[in-house]
Parts: sequence; C-alpha cells; structure tokens
Amino acid sequence: MDKEGARTEHTCLLTLSLARELNQFPMESSFFQFLNQRECPELSDYLKRLNQVLQLSKETFKDAYSYGQILSKLWMVDALYGLLPRSRRYNVAIHGGWIGMTATLLFWRMNDLIEKIYSFDKDSRWAPIADELNKYYTADHWRFKSSTLDVLDLKEPTYEFVTHRHSGQEIRLKFQPDIVINSSCEHMEDFKGWYDALPTKTLLVLQSNNYFQGQGHINCALDYEEFALSTPMQDLFYEGVLDLDRYQRFLRIGIKK
Repeated sequence: MDKEGARTEHTCLLTLSLARELNQFPMESSFFQFLNQRECPELSDYLKRLNQVLQLSKETFKDAYSYGQILSKLWMVDALYGLLPRSRRYNVAIHGGWIGMTATLLFWRMNDLIEKIYSFDKDSRWAPIADELNKYYTADHWRFKSSTLDVLDLKEPTYEFVTHRHSGQEIRLKFQPDIVINSSCEHMEDFKGWYDALPTKTLLVLQSNNYFQGQGHINCALDYEEFALSTPMQDLFYEGVLDLDRYQRFLRIGIKK
C-alpha cells in the first residue's frame, strides 16, 4: 500500500474507531479486523472530549455520527485531498459547520496542508461543542475556531467577524479562506443569495442530497443535474454521486463561474 493509501486507511480506522465508541457500527465490521492500538493523541483527545459532551445528550449527536454522515464526509475529504497541491497550506472556511466533524476529518486526513479552519453556523448550540471537540487544534493558536453567525452576513473575500474566547470575551477577527466548504447545502434558506455572493476565485467544496424527508432539509436537489445547475462553476475538478440507503449525496469541487 502506498503512503497516501495508508493514510486514507488510517483516517477511516480513526473514524470507525470513533463510531464504535458510539455503538453506531457493528463490531463484526471488517474494518475493525484491521484496527490495532495505534499511538494517536488526536483520537485519544477527541474521544475523551466526545465522551464528556455525550453526557449532555447522546441522542443529539446520533445523526452527526451516522454511517451516512461519516461516509459522506470521508468521501468529500478524500476527494479534496486528492486535488490539492502539496506545495502550500490552506485556510479553510466551513459554512454550516455544525459540531465540527468536517474540520476534524480534514485535520486527520491532511493536517500538513491545513493552516487554519474556521467554522460558522448560525445555531448557537454548536460553536461551543465544535470548539470543545476540536480543542486539540483550538488550543494550537486557534488552528480551529467555531463561531455563531449567519454565513449570509460574511462579506467576501475577507471575512471580518466577531467570535468569542472560551471565557466569553468578544474578539474581532479577519480571515480570508482559500477553500470554502458547505456540506449542508440542503439546509440553506437562501442558497442562491449565498452562492451569488461567493468570490469567483475561491475553491468551493459543495455537498447536497435528495433526502427531502430530513429534518431541516429545505433546499434538496432532485438529482445531481439539478444540484449542478444551481452551482455553476468555471472550472470543475470533481463531481460525483454517493448512493446511500435512503438517499443520494452529491459532491462538486471547483471554482465558481
């Protein structure tokens, strides 16, 4: 197995080990036959913090660590990793960052390519949880930071916004992302307004689905073609459809038209 293949396997093992802790996957899964005791401080720290957070409400996080969510995000992260030049490090903005799982997988998969990841979600419940779960990186000069705000209020291309320290103290930041990720396009109320405001030179990583029954799914696409029409790109580097049990997940990576 080559170096990149081994790293991909390692990422999958880390994630599935996490899922095992949540009893989301059967122990007889073939993946676990490869699982051994690896020295990985990131995973140990994450699991410790996850266990603390789960004491609040395990049900709240059931969907976040479902098979479909993890598989979809691994697919997205691996596709992005395969496209990025290795000659530099990237600032990443995650719109609709939820509890920070996408950021976690990005760090696990391509830590050497990440400068900072800033995550934004308008639901005030998630920023403290995302910061806590990713504290391994938050504590490293804020390589990760989650903030509560509506991404429609972010002014491109350089974000200027107010976030909060752990103490609650407000602090104003500036951040110019090289990559914008939105893996929850199906949740966007004004998707066209959001997309139209994005700069034309930023690399976009976008996911949506056709699971209209999902809670909060107000902007689903019937199929990949409909999603593609709503996200025109001048340079398309990756496109794909992931078939899951109850729905399809769509992925597009490219430069906005």
